[in-house]
Amino acid sequence: MNSNSKGFLKMAGLLSLTLIAFLICMPSIAELNGEQGADLLIFLGRFHIVVLHLPIGWLTIVPIVDIIGRKYQLAAFSTLTRILLYCAAFSTILAVVVGFTLATSDGYSGTTVTQHMWFGITTSIVTILAAFFFTVKEVNKKAVFDYLYISCLVTGLSTITIAGHLGGNLVQGDDYLTEKMPLAMKSVFGITEPKVAEISYDTPIYQSFIEPILAQNCVSCHNANKIKGQFQMDTLELLFKGGKSHKIAIKPSNANGSELIRRIGLKRGDK
Repeated sequence: MNSNSKGFLKMAGLLSLTLIAFLICMPSIAELNGEQGADLLIFLGRFHIVVLHLPIGWLTIVPIVDIIGRKYQLAAFSTLTRILLYCAAFSTILAVVVGFTLATSDGYSGTTVTQHMWFGITTSIVTILAAFFFTVKEVNKKAVFDYLYISCLVTGLSTITIAGHLGGNLVQGDDYLTEKMPLAMKSVFGITEPKVAEISYDTPIYQSFIEPILAQNCVSCHNANKIKGQFQMDTLELLFKGGKSHKIAIKPSNANGSELIRRIGLKRGDK
């Protein structure tokens, strides 16, 4: 290995370590506390739904190109694989940064948000390492770096799958995968359908009608795993308490003084 190759690998290693350190330290920049930030940050953060598809595409095509190149001994495919890995690494960093901007500015907090963030960061870190080890493997031709590259790539594909699932939970709700599942499959996995309440004089109105409406339209964004606006609705105490406005959400026997009722009556475009 000549001096130019050593210098290049040294620069690549330093850059990789710098990017990894940035990703690990990034969560300490701002807290996921449910507070809403500036409109500009929210606007930029909402591009997360666009850029998050880039690393999925790059990481999916990398093993396909690599396998074809190895099987048919195509030297050009090795270079193509390295370029794809660089693109994947850059896109994962971009997706993490934009996603973190969204989470910290648009009032997200909770267990699911935090897990989604760290799986995204982990995906970015192992993708950076995969790109680095692949580059070292091309120069040194040692099998150990090939094993390290493959291990990082497999880990990245696994963590990005989990991160995507958690992201789906955040946007669509915890049952987004099973909601439209055929009944035959639901029975296999032991998933039960909610019973439709029959109306009678003895029907408990809240449990049978109001609570399911809240669960479908409200609790999905206001629970222990996803706390938007610091407001939780999954327990009675927190439902009555309210969120970051510090106004009581529900005042018994006082609809006009209940912040939840006031907000329900706002116009759709109200901030």
